[in-house]
Amino acid sequence: MDDLARFGIDLLRIGTRHSPEKKTFDEFGRRTVGHFVIAYLAAGEGRFASAGGLVPVKKGDLIICSPEQWHQYGPERGALWSEYWLTADGPLVEQFRISGIFDAQRPVIHIGTAKGIVADWERCLMLMEKNGDRAERAAAVGSLLLRIAALADRAEISDRKRALIERIVRTMRVHVRERRFDIRAHAGEFGYSYTRKLFKRYTGHAPDEYFRMIKIAAARERLIHTDEKVHAVAERFGFRDQYYFARLFRKMEGVSPRGYRNTYAR
Repeated sequence: MDDLARFGIDLLRIGTRHSPEKKTFDEFGRRTVGHFVIAYLAAGEGRFASAGGLVPVKKGDLIICSPEQWHQYGPERGALWSEYWLTADGPLVEQFRISGIFDAQRPVIHIGTAKGIVADWERCLMLMEKNGDRAERAAAVGSLLLRIAALADRAEISDRKRALIERIVRTMRVHVRERRFDIRAHAGEFGYSYTRKLFKRYTGHAPDEYFRMIKIAAARERLIHTDEKVHAVAERFGFRDQYYFARLFRKMEGVSPRGYRNTYAR
């Protein structure tokens, strides 16, 4: 398949199978090759191992094995496994590596049941089997690789977004005694407006509302486990006065702070 190299694609092999090709692995079940091995798990589950550790894999996962780094993957004994795979090199996949889309530190990426990826793989298989027009084959393989890269990149951005929101929530808990929490200082690369939208999408609540929920949750624990006065609990968690605290507490819990303490304190 070297005739595609002039298009920036060095596609070595492509196929589909129901278990990894054991003859390509060493006596320890590991394999090291000088090119990228890319697989999409269409069905089943198993595991992936490399110098970075052991990672479970499942249907909808993309497995990207980097050159010159040993790897091992496959189903658990007797488990279902159906994969589409290819081995490739050349300027196009090298650019994906340089840009960080293909990252040896992130060999397994969940892209889900991605529409089009199986169809693209099947089209490439058909064209390769027929040994059809070179430009058509290059276009098909290029389209497949670009789709793989786009899905991997989208999943990586999604992971960064989730990590950002989780980090903001953790920071809110640390600063639960502050009166306000300004998300602007924690928005990072996504910016203030978009981070607010992301936060609501992931948590179901606006940042200010979620921070108040964290404060009320902390106040509940204080009411139950200490004899601290209600006004002192309000002050401890940054509420401007005990009356505002009591109104907000009743709104969220359906009962006053004193009523909550009387019901649940031991």
